[in-house]
Amino acid sequence: METKRILVVGSANMDFIMNCDRLPSVGETILSYESYGYAAGGKGANCAVAAALLGADVLFCSRVGNDNHGQRLRKLYTDCNIDPRFITIDTTAQTGLAVVMVEKSGNNRIIVYPGANFKLCERDVDDAIDAIPDAI
Repeated sequence: METKRILVVGSANMDFIMNCDRLPSVGETILSYESYGYAAGGKGANCAVAAALLGADVLFCSRVGNDNHGQRLRKLYTDCNIDPRFITIDTTAQTGLAVVMVEKSGNNRIIVYPGANFKLCERDVDDAIDAIPDAI
C-alpha cells in the first residue's frame, strides 16, 4: 500500500503543565504539587505527530519562534519523521505557549499565548501546498 503524504497546517505550542489541588481564587496563591513539566502541544502539531506515528508521510506547516522552545519542537517533529521544511522560524515572535493547570479531579484550564502561530500567513500555506500532498 502506498504511503499517503499529508499536509497538516496548524499551531505548534510548548505546553507548560502544572498540577494543583484546585485553582486559586482571585488574588490567592496556591502551591502546585508534584512537579511541573513541558510537553509539545498545539492542535496542528498534535495531529501531525499522530499521523506520523500511524505511518503517514507528514508535512507540517506552522511557525515557531527563534527560541529554545521552537528549537525543541522542531527537533521533536524531525525525530517523529515529520518533514519540517514548512515550519517557519519567525524572528519577530516567540513560540506559542500554553499554560495548562490541571486539578486533582482531572479538570483543566488552559491559557494560550499564540505567539508565532498568529504570524502564519497565506504564503506559508501556499508554499506547503506546492509540495503536492495527497490530503490536507
